[in-house]
Amino acid sequence: MKKTVSTGRPLKVGLISLGCAKNLVDAEIMLGSLLKDGMEITNDATSADALIVNTCSFIDAAQEESVDTILESAELRETRRPGQALIVSGCLPQRFRDDLPRLMPEVDAFMGVDQVAKVGEIVRQAIEQRSSKLKAQSSKSEAADTAKKTKVASKLAELDKQRGGPKHDH
Repeated sequence: MKKTVSTGRPLKVGLISLGCAKNLVDAEIMLGSLLKDGMEITNDATSADALIVNTCSFIDAAQEESVDTILESAELRETRRPGQALIVSGCLPQRFRDDLPRLMPEVDAFMGVDQVAKVGEIVRQAIEQRSSKLKAQSSKSEAADTAKKTKVASKLAELDKQRGGPKHDH
């Protein structure tokens, strides 16, 4: 059974793998699992419904490269594909499992090396979570717009009252 998005097409997943040979093996296992789960793999990050950044945290330089790649991916998502789920896997979330969600709220899901077999489930959950985040942001934005309109209309009515009522310029 193919896992699909609301358009009926298979979910597209992109993957960026950083670090050691172990990460490459984990990436291959994840890709195989995603394919088996009916998902499509893409090399074009901007066309992916979900993007996985498979990280390394062995040395400081690897951690820095991982963080840079995650933040660049989040920035690209905001400008090109806001609905895309961003998932961080590998050593970084394994090592900093409790801290990363607080430090990187732009990420929709984290998965350690012990969760590679659950990648399909995690991708679906991340896509649902991203969709919920966008709906919540949209609702907040609409509420803020309504509040601003009300405030402006109220201020204009107040100014109009101070000036002696409405006057039409002819």
